[in-house]
Amino acid sequence: MSETISVDDDTAIRANLGETIPLDSETPWALIMRQLAHDKVAVACAGVLVLFFAIAVFAPLVAPYDPFIANPEHSLAPPSVAHPFGADLIGRDVLSRVLYGARVSLFIGFVSVAISAAVGISLGLVAGYYGKYADALIMRFIDMLMAFPGILLALTVVALLGPGLTNVMIAVGIGGVANYARLVRGSVLSVREQPYIEAIRSVGADDARIMIFHVLPNALPPVLVLVSMSYGWALLSAAGLSFLGLGAEPPTVEWGSMLNDARSLLRVAPWTAVFPGLSIMCVVLASNLLGESLRDALDPKQRMR
Repeated sequence: MSETISVDDDTAIRANLGETIPLDSETPWALIMRQLAHDKVAVACAGVLVLFFAIAVFAPLVAPYDPFIANPEHSLAPPSVAHPFGADLIGRDVLSRVLYGARVSLFIGFVSVAISAAVGISLGLVAGYYGKYADALIMRFIDMLMAFPGILLALTVVALLGPGLTNVMIAVGIGGVANYARLVRGSVLSVREQPYIEAIRSVGADDARIMIFHVLPNALPPVLVLVSMSYGWALLSAAGLSFLGLGAEPPTVEWGSMLNDARSLLRVAPWTAVFPGLSIMCVVLASNLLGESLRDALDPKQRMR
């Protein structure tokens, strides 16, 4: 019965046989990128995210109106040529506010994920590498965090720190720490037992160098999937906190606070809530689907098909 041989195995066999290996042989990461490039869902989701990030960067250039200036004459104006997304209660252009809101909402998601990843990866790396008492102490702390649902933990942190964008980013970041810590710890436990780690330790490398330059890079691939998937959760949680009045405060424009302002206008002016809500949905859906595609691309079984 024939067996499927991966590109890496084939390269090793040819090297042992003394064959010349082309310099342009594809690395595992090149194979992953090629698979993602052929995945229509991944390409579409990446395009959506790039579009929203471009909108956030160039919002001052593409917004047709100043999102902060009220124009009572156009109060609750429906979508039209002059106002493609309509106007809100005090006549502000909804399209301009959605474009400017992207800057704050996407930034909150990015910083929240960065906090979660930085803290969670550090804790998981130390727990997995040292084990014993360090592992027991850190994982009991992680278990305590996981006893609370993420949004409830974020609400608790905001209640302690007070409302505001900075505190929302910290709260959402803390809410995602446990997932990163558990994932990295599991990867490190398998990587630290590899023979090359023992070889590196035998030549006198200290623990910090081994963890940062040899253990962590090999434990990162699953983290990339989690980063993509948790970005949508972070943005959605931050929008939820702003919707409850705990996040962005006037005059800051943010998608969650726009939904909060529009909740009393759903019957008379649904467009004030539809467009910021659609923006949140598109970013969350795109990040989750891209994470699933990246997970499939990182799976060796999927790459051999």
